[in-house]
Amino acid sequence: MIKHYQPPLLLQLHESKRLIKVMEFIHVLALAACVLNSLPVLIKCVLFIVICSHFYFQRQQLKGQQVTIKYTETAGWEITESGEFVAVQILPSTVISIFAIFLHLKKADKSKQTVLIVSDSLAEDDYRHLIVTLKTNGITRV
Repeated sequence: MIKHYQPPLLLQLHESKRLIKVMEFIHVLALAACVLNSLPVLIKCVLFIVICSHFYFQRQQLKGQQVTIKYTETAGWEITESGEFVAVQILPSTVISIFAIFLHLKKADKSKQTVLIVSDSLAEDDYRHLIVTLKTNGITRV
């Protein structure tokens, strides 16, 4: 059987506008619940500050997140960690949908990591190509 050569897959994840909108909506709902409850005003103010600061820190974390995913037939799957590529294994618990991919990874040091890839964080063709690559040769049984 002839094995076809696949070009290496190198994807840089960008900030997802859809994920930010969902985060904003959830935090606005939490703020509304905080304001509309029957707790004392001091506790409402503390909850308000906690929710706003949580949103701020989550937003900063998303801004600073630079993830690159690479797949080659020889090296397999790799992901950036501190600017360098680290070999990873894609776990069978990975969830693939048309809206998002919950990529469950196992690193060489046996630690596990989850990477959320929302469909608008990649170009449409790159997202489709990632799904096809994951389904054809990505997920391995542990």
